[in-house]
Amino acid sequence: MLKREPRTKNQNSKNDMNRLSQNSLSFPQGLVMALSLTLVSCIGEKAVVQNSADVVIIPDANLVASFDLAATQNAPIYMSMLGLNREDIAAAQLLTNASGRMEMLSNIAMETLGITEKDVSRVTMSAKMDEPLGMDLEEGSADSPDAALAMLLTRQERLEKAEIAIGLEVSKSITVDQLEAFFDAIPTENEDALKMKRANLSGNDCLVMRTTDGESYLTVVSKGRVILGGTRKGIENAVQRANNPVPLGTALAAGGMPSGKTPDWFISMILSDAMKAEMAASQGFTTNGKGMEAVLASCFEGMHGATVAAEVGDKIDLKVHVKLASEEKADRLVGVLDNTAIALLKLAVSMLSEGRPMPILDTIVTSHTGDTANLELSLTEEDLDALNTAPESQ
Repeated sequence: MLKREPRTKNQNSKNDMNRLSQNSLSFPQGLVMALSLTLVSCIGEKAVVQNSADVVIIPDANLVASFDLAATQNAPIYMSMLGLNREDIAAAQLLTNASGRMEMLSNIAMETLGITEKDVSRVTMSAKMDEPLGMDLEEGSADSPDAALAMLLTRQERLEKAEIAIGLEVSKSITVDQLEAFFDAIPTENEDALKMKRANLSGNDCLVMRTTDGESYLTVVSKGRVILGGTRKGIENAVQRANNPVPLGTALAAGGMPSGKTPDWFISMILSDAMKAEMAASQGFTTNGKGMEAVLASCFEGMHGATVAAEVGDKIDLKVHVKLASEEKADRLVGVLDNTAIALLKLAVSMLSEGRPMPILDTIVTSHTGDTANLELSLTEEDLDALNTAPESQ
């Protein structure tokens, strides 16, 4: 095991930056820090990289989210999305860097990995959990310290059993040696804050990081262009999927993901049998209710999953796909949307915009393709500007 030695304030960092790692990195905090270090101040630069979001999706994942950072930040509508102008963003970046934390991590990333924020193209997360992370303990069972500790341990054990993989696509090839150098270069005053060792998972060289909260794993796939981090099971399965990639439309078919081009953004959820049972037992989804509640519950009964996807350019083209138990249920849900839900949505948007023109109201379209109900709409710069300025006049 590679045990990090404590560093002095003169090593690898300025004095004021050396406080970053006084506390131990925890899972998933350490993992998120590693995979998100270049995301905070990613503005205006486009990295040209291969699209490999599908290699991060572990088999039978329940939840997948992916965001094309380069496409988003170079979209004409980006500034309106933030509700800020470039001067505001520059000021925010200066404020962020004033703490020294991001500046230090960026410098270390450049020295050890050879990348900056502009080299990050897409971030993708996928997860498969055999059971929910809820405590499943009776109300009032945490009245004592011992019971509270048991709740935390139960949650941690479930997290360790979960399959989680997070991937960053970068424009340059990265090695595990470089990842180890990156973490080793982060200064710390606690010699037990982070311990590292090398391992082999599914034929891939891997960096194992142990903290007080457990272990997380890092490796690289797709010829070093995708950095993978997550739990042991998640990384093992993600590596296997990376060696035999499956198109998104196939991997996430149960979530309603259409085949074809990978969306700039998407979040896809596939309901497990346990989730379906929990939904069926939920008071809000009972078919024994009355009126609209019963109709919606009937539509969603047996639902397989849902996907929200978007393309970003001059406008945001948003699509929602809900895969239901049958074509009949999909047709019924579309009818509910057309007759009631969309009218309420238009009323709410009009109230938020205080009467300003909202082109989005004329773009809403519903349909169903077999057992999948679809909702499409387009959000323009005019819509965003109206929403961003509305609170100022109240």
